[in-house]
Amino acid sequence: MGREKIMCPRCGSCEAQRDGSARNGKQRYRCKICGKSYVARDAKMEVVRIVAIALIAEGVPVPVISKAMRRYCSRRTLYNLRASVINGRQNQ
Repeated sequence: MGREKIMCPRCGSCEAQRDGSARNGKQRYRCKICGKSYVARDAKMEVVRIVAIALIAEGVPVPVISKAMRRYCSRRTLYNLRASVINGRQNQ
């Protein structure tokens, strides 16, 4: 099995090196190009994020989305996501 390419969220480069671990135990990476330190996003969480953006765009209130997705993301995360959608920045 080959290694999966980890893309930098800031510059999109695949030049990353391991950089310790986050508080939750997940592997951190540091981009060799721009120096950004980040944790790679899980594919399942990307699907949850897309669904949450769709619900926010439809006008569903954040507390209702939070109650339905309480296992996957916090209410604070949803409010931040809503703010980014309102400001026109969907790629956070």
